[in-house]
Amino acid sequence: MTVKAPTVNINFIQQDEDESELMKSKLKKQINTFHLDIILMLTLINASESTSSSAPVFNLTFNNKFMLVLVELIGQRAQVVLLGIIICFLMNLFIMSFLPVMVKHIQWYYEDHALLDDGAHAAFFKEHGAWWTELAYLSYFDLIPIVWQTFIDKSNKDFESARKRYLKAQEKFNMDFMAWKHDEPANLLHLSTALKIFCGSSVQLDLLPQAEALLQEYLLEFKWHAPLDVWQRVNEAVGNFHWSVHLVQQINDYGPVYNFWVFLSE
Repeated sequence: MTVKAPTVNINFIQQDEDESELMKSKLKKQINTFHLDIILMLTLINASESTSSSAPVFNLTFNNKFMLVLVELIGQRAQVVLLGIIICFLMNLFIMSFLPVMVKHIQWYYEDHALLDDGAHAAFFKEHGAWWTELAYLSYFDLIPIVWQTFIDKSNKDFESARKRYLKAQEKFNMDFMAWKHDEPANLLHLSTALKIFCGSSVQLDLLPQAEALLQEYLLEFKWHAPLDVWQRVNEAVGNFHWSVHLVQQINDYGPVYNFWVFLSE
């Protein structure tokens, strides 16, 4: 049996045919205002080749001004659009049928979480529980609240520990920053500009004298501002320090250098 395209009958409650046509005409003029309050009766009829009496599939009543506007604007395609709306409505009903089960599962979770004895946990799980792989098949399953509820105490502890470390580091940074002389930040830019030239993937040879001058200027300024403990460790200097202040010669001999070869940490 071949099923024909469904049809839609539009009727106005407590209106005769002439009044219905008049109402439609007024609605077209007031399409942008939506000041009408009309009750629609939409009857979806499944028409088939069989000449037997028609069998309505759904009888839906809407108190919705936008629905009538949609029917009038789309015209012949309104049947398809309304059929899609009805399908969405039925899908929502299908999803809503899971709500009682979902609420029950959430209730069981909090009941199990309140148990203090391991034996009670095991008995409760045996009666109501399921492994997470089974729960993953549920369309409404959300693992995040469960994980958060399980690790919330540890998360709060980790957060407080990280907060203390941050405040301590911030305090040290502020103290170091306040200890800087007024010209030290500008001097640090001399070093960064020199390293940008020295450590590029390709080096322009005509820029090497400028980079060397910036590096020497940084070292001279650093010499005047260096704390006493730095001067007390002069005897600990190694070959890396000599290498880092002669980068121009190294580049001329071997080409571009990797940035770790400037030995900034030392």
